[in-house]
Amino acid sequence: KNDNNRKQKRYAAALKKPILKRTVFLEAYLGENVTGNSLALFEEMYYDPRFKDYNFVWSVSSLKNIDPKYKQKKNVKYVKRGSKKYIKFLACSEYLITDTTFPFYFNKRKDQKYIMAWHGTPYKAIGKDIVHAAKNAHNNVMKNILHTDFFISPSRFTTDTILKSQNSDELFSGEVLEIGMPRVDLSYKDRK
Repeated sequence: KNDNNRKQKRYAAALKKPILKRTVFLEAYLGENVTGNSLALFEEMYYDPRFKDYNFVWSVSSLKNIDPKYKQKKNVKYVKRGSKKYIKFLACSEYLITDTTFPFYFNKRKDQKYIMAWHGTPYKAIGKDIVHAAKNAHNNVMKNILHTDFFISPSRFTTDTILKSQNSDELFSGEVLEIGMPRVDLSYKDRK
């Protein structure tokens, strides 16, 4: 509990700092891997000349998760999930990309753009539909969804299931982009 309070206070202090323009903060599977939809979106941006002046910051739960392919790139850095640097970049990056959610203390700032590219198709019960879950277990997911500017979904089924299971279907004001799974597109793309 003390650690959570400390992170919450650090985050509140970081919110007073200016937005880091052209900085993209990315997280996949709560920092467990540098993979999935977040990686696909990163690679699309990284190789696109329009983003050559951008900085990319990856959240990782372990520094062992660093992709050697990008380790030496000057505009790509890695921060340990929950660290002071993690909190700073979460609070101050202009763009936020994840395939799950950010921590409970996260609140998107007005000048941030939040892209959620959900990590899969919900064939199992999620959110309020989980039978034996605590009553408010899905609150952080719901809050993250409501902060989202762009929700990337592979299908209408996924969109409806996720938004309804998180009590967000009537409240969500972001843009839904039913464009498939970026990670699947990446597996078909030939990089030269």
